[in-house]
Amino acid sequence: MHDSHNPFSEQDIKESRLPFDVKNWIEKHVEEKKDWRGMKDLLQLSNEEMNEFENEINTDPNILKIPAALRVHRHDIVNQIQQRLNNISRKHRFDKQSTQAWINILKEKGYDTLFEIINTSEADEKANGSKKELLMVAWIAPWQKKILLKQEDINLDSTHKTCVSFLSDHGDCYLFSLVTRSDVTNKGCPVAFFYYEF
Repeated sequence: MHDSHNPFSEQDIKESRLPFDVKNWIEKHVEEKKDWRGMKDLLQLSNEEMNEFENEINTDPNILKIPAALRVHRHDIVNQIQQRLNNISRKHRFDKQSTQAWINILKEKGYDTLFEIINTSEADEKANGSKKELLMVAWIAPWQKKILLKQEDINLDSTHKTCVSFLSDHGDCYLFSLVTRSDVTNKGCPVAFFYYEF
């Protein structure tokens, strides 16, 4: 042990690598669809467990078994949740193919969809000095379509730079939503989505 380093300090325990049993514990609870709040309560040590831990430190710090609850940090759980969501949402390792797969799934469920890659014209190519592809992806659920067809007023909402380009090393995709008033809730209701790469 170094003079300036205490491996049993709370900060050092949190920053050390997680053992496999702790990682497995996190994975198990994330698979059960628990989030940070749901797991935070499980990570609390009872007074009895805390006293037992303190007694171990006082008895022989060389054979100390640190409780898993003291080794788990919020980012460990958030990272595992992100990884699970990524595994669920990705249908292919490349974004373009993954999006195409999702569009096919939506089509099978009765959605109206569009997945189109547009090549720029020769005139655009000469003006910009390079060939460019534009991507447009759109989808609308059957229930959204019924609402949309009854409406007279429709609003367009955009979210800039939703994700990076699927087709090139530069460029961004923008998510657009068509929104109208719901007759049921009297509030805004999204009735179609599309994103477009500029």
